[in-house]
Amino acid sequence: MNRRRSVFVQALLVACLASPALHAKEISFSFKSFDGFSLDAKLALPDGVTEQTATRVIVLIHGSGRADMDGDLTRVAVDKSKKLLLYKGLSDALTAKGFAVLRYHKRNYQLFKIRNEMIAKGVTKAPEALVRSARGFAANPIKYFVEDAKSAAAAAKARLAKASVYLLGISEGTYVGLQVLDQVKSIKGIALIGFFAAPLDVLVFEQFVYRGMYAFRRLDKNHDERVDKAELAAGGRMGQNLLRQIAVLDLDKDGALDGSEFRAACLFDWYRFPRIPGYTIQVATYPTVKTILQRTTAKVAFFQGIWDNQTPAYHAHSIKILADRVWKKPFLFRFFPKLGHILHHQPRYDFIGFGPMDKTARETIQNDLDRLFR
Repeated sequence: MNRRRSVFVQALLVACLASPALHAKEISFSFKSFDGFSLDAKLALPDGVTEQTATRVIVLIHGSGRADMDGDLTRVAVDKSKKLLLYKGLSDALTAKGFAVLRYHKRNYQLFKIRNEMIAKGVTKAPEALVRSARGFAANPIKYFVEDAKSAAAAAKARLAKASVYLLGISEGTYVGLQVLDQVKSIKGIALIGFFAAPLDVLVFEQFVYRGMYAFRRLDKNHDERVDKAELAAGGRMGQNLLRQIAVLDLDKDGALDGSEFRAACLFDWYRFPRIPGYTIQVATYPTVKTILQRTTAKVAFFQGIWDNQTPAYHAHSIKILADRVWKKPFLFRFFPKLGHILHHQPRYDFIGFGPMDKTARETIQNDLDRLFR
């Protein structure tokens, strides 16, 4: 073999060995949650690591919605021609740093999957145990999300006896993960992407009512706190949509929308947003995330996009002030300018739509957690 070919072969081998997608082994299995309901899961192991030798495992905890274990966000991605698998991508990134990673189907996704399988098989009557699980979940989803995540952490420890267990929560998963951290004292640490400190109802209210004011200010070209028909007509798709509804939204009939009328339209949408009965009561039975963070002795890392318009960065900023100035706790904080909710690039703060996680942000998470979670 000549020297040029030898160098090429060596480079190819190095590239292959560095690729987590080629060498991370994934084991499919299921575990039973607190009520006996089975959740499908995958355990990813780094190259050369077995269940008997793994020393660190991270359990991924989902954001809101009906989420599968891969975190498939393709339907809400800007570019729907490419698969956007948030949790699978994070799993690959973390196994490349030597972590084992457990990810699992969220309860509502698993129920949806079973329902579709039953329909495909022509089954018309669900087993009573499945009906009980579905009814219990519908009545108290927070309890089921927390207990499912606790069961996932227990499953990770059962399979990897020598491993320290850590959590990584995304969006709603930051709330669920912190509840698990508070209840399961053997968990060593948690990473939080898209953290929020307010109750979810308050957060959704902000998303509906105040996020839209950024668009209002763009429409208001002369900054007089009202948008007239000419400004709406020149305001792109949103302006055109509002112009078509102006007869309803223009309550004082002055031919324009002022800030209050615009907020009223946003609040009207919030009133129509489906909310779970008793949700606020359920939340009140759990400690606040501030309380948990104040009393935890675990390692905690925050990874936050400054342009996150779903869980705004000021939530994490407020905890940083408390941690630095009041609690004197060594939490890790990373803030990423111009990145959104899942640390993706977006053209402006209030842009709606997801893209792949920024490469630098992903590498920061890899490296920080590799150092912190030891």
